[in-house]
Amino acid sequence: MGDEAQLAHAMDAINVAAPDLIILDLQSCDLTRDLPQLFREERNISLKSIVITSSSTDYELTQCIQNGVNGIVSRNVARCEMITAIRRVLTGRAHYCSDTTAKLRKDGKSNLLTKRELEVLQLLAFGFSNKEIAGKLAVGIGTVKTHLININAKLNVATRTEAVIRGVQQRLVSICNSSNPSHEIQRDAK
Repeated sequence: MGDEAQLAHAMDAINVAAPDLIILDLQSCDLTRDLPQLFREERNISLKSIVITSSSTDYELTQCIQNGVNGIVSRNVARCEMITAIRRVLTGRAHYCSDTTAKLRKDGKSNLLTKRELEVLQLLAFGFSNKEIAGKLAVGIGTVKTHLININAKLNVATRTEAVIRGVQQRLVSICNSSNPSHEIQRDAK
């Protein structure tokens, strides 16, 4: 953003326009000031974001993810990949370019949640038990437990509650549901 006046102007514009998606150039952001301000918790959690970067350090990538950035793409991204990133992020999924994904891998294991792990985490955020999650996903309870172990490891948390909190903070899941989940269970049971 450059300076505090530019940051304040950008935040005002976001508040007025209420966009679904913002795209930031990481080169023009102050990671310690701009990202936390732009992604304050009291902001609308549905605001999605993509950061454009040239060659980020592990620290910069971690800061982006911890501050709730939904997508990271390289500066020289092809037009078709940028469109894919925008579509993925707008539908609630994360998108990281191949360079970023490689940097986020540790010991040959990806720290990014799989699609199924995101589904389990979202159902967990809605308050479903392991048994209910298993029923909704048509898998065994043991499979759900395995997903939860992987989720906790990847998010570096120890409990279900911490996993949901971290998932919301990183904008991987939402705790807002347009319908009452308990009604869905009752309908599914019939």
